[in-house]
Amino acid sequence: MEITRLKPFIAPIFGAILSLPILYLLFYALLEGVSLEAFANLNLGTYAQNTLLLVVGVGVLVFVFGGLSAYLVARFEFPGSRFFALFLALPLAIPSYVVGYAYNGIFEYAGLFTQLTGITGHFSILSIWGAIVVFGLSMYPYVFIVARAAFLGLSSSVDEVVKLQGIGPVRAFFRAYLPLVYPALFIGLFLTSMEVISDYGTVLYFGVETFSVGIFKQWFGFADLQGAIKIALVLMLFVFAFLLLESRAKARMRYATGSFSAKSLQKQRLGGAKAFGAFAFCALLLTLAFIIPVGVLAYWAILDPQSGSLDLWRYAIGTLSLNLGSALVIMVCAFVVLFFTVAYRTTLAKFAYRVSLLGYSIPGVVVGIGALLLFSSMDNVLGQYWFGGTFFVLVFAYLVRFYPAGVGALNSGFSKITAELQEASKLYAVSEFARMWRVSFPLVKGAFVSGFLIVFIDISKELPATLLLRPFNFDTLATRIYELASNEMLPALGLPSLVLLSMTTVAVLLLNLRIFK
Repeated sequence: MEITRLKPFIAPIFGAILSLPILYLLFYALLEGVSLEAFANLNLGTYAQNTLLLVVGVGVLVFVFGGLSAYLVARFEFPGSRFFALFLALPLAIPSYVVGYAYNGIFEYAGLFTQLTGITGHFSILSIWGAIVVFGLSMYPYVFIVARAAFLGLSSSVDEVVKLQGIGPVRAFFRAYLPLVYPALFIGLFLTSMEVISDYGTVLYFGVETFSVGIFKQWFGFADLQGAIKIALVLMLFVFAFLLLESRAKARMRYATGSFSAKSLQKQRLGGAKAFGAFAFCALLLTLAFIIPVGVLAYWAILDPQSGSLDLWRYAIGTLSLNLGSALVIMVCAFVVLFFTVAYRTTLAKFAYRVSLLGYSIPGVVVGIGALLLFSSMDNVLGQYWFGGTFFVLVFAYLVRFYPAGVGALNSGFSKITAELQEASKLYAVSEFARMWRVSFPLVKGAFVSGFLIVFIDISKELPATLLLRPFNFDTLATRIYELASNEMLPALGLPSLVLLSMTTVAVLLLNLRIFK
């Protein structure tokens, strides 16, 4: 009977647990005392300016790269269009910091450009503008995937209007198709912005002082934990302000669905110069974002075969085990909580559900600090180290950070389970748990797999939280690559990066095939 009474509170309790690291970080800061004078010497103006410039600059690039490429492969047939529809999502598999390492290896003094051309000189890309380009190349798939799905979902009536107006493909893109896919583009741009704000490896390597870099520098460089916490608090305020602007902008927009008929858009066949232009744009984008970085990594792997030591395979097995296990834990939690959220639609459950989704908006470094402080305090109360330095803390941080991604994927599946079907399932299964696994799970299995792949990719590329919380003497491929780059051992990171890339590439291809099968 007690368990039955507890069921409506499962979702709220879980939402409260996921908010603990952020709430404890706020509590810890208030306990230590926060004054305006304490923020004066933390270089916050530089961090805010650089972070904002990165978000805007990268947003423009991913809008152009992702939006235009999605429009071309979704709306037109040209040589290679089907190939590009699948493989233009591949840059999502490469962490942006790895793309940055590869391009710096090309343009650094006596780098690959000099070796291949014989032209001496030094062209440094290690600046905020270089970081913007690298982010744009590695993150445009966030916009490409959602925009392509939106373009494919438009109805044939849009085509009829375009033909009646007699406008060409370029004008049609801006005047007819683009306004209809604004919601999808908005989602892609939002995800990109959150990734840029959370990034640590790329901006550190390119010498761009953002909030994430400032937190690590204050903590590990100046041994000032209090200063790092204050920067983390300001970063949280920065993110919340960004979310507020995003929600207001979204509320002011008015969208048309374009669904005037059940018939979907038919692709137009391009010929001549237009076909060549579409092919050239997609081929150049894929080359710059994926083929060149992978080629550089392969060259380094051949140049430094010692990087393929036994330790590498230990890193690979440890990384794969951690990522698969963490992704499974996150998806199971997301499924169970979402099931009870739908089953018991209370105001408290809805509020806890929304609070639990904030994790994806909070940078990994902030989640890492909050989790570290929380479990360190729990260890102090218990009088022994039960949590600190264990995989439990790291997996919990992943859960807080990437749980919203799993829920977002499962939502599409649960939206298909009607109230009538839920009532009918009560006749089939005697308990909620039986309904959960025997009725609901088979109906959302496809969304569960898609969410698992998304979370796996995100965890594989996560760096700040992993650096802070990984157990002693344990490294993932991501942290190992970061350490090699920090020691300027670029050729040595070739093979580890390729191993990591092989894992994420398989996941990206499977995800793309699932979405557009």
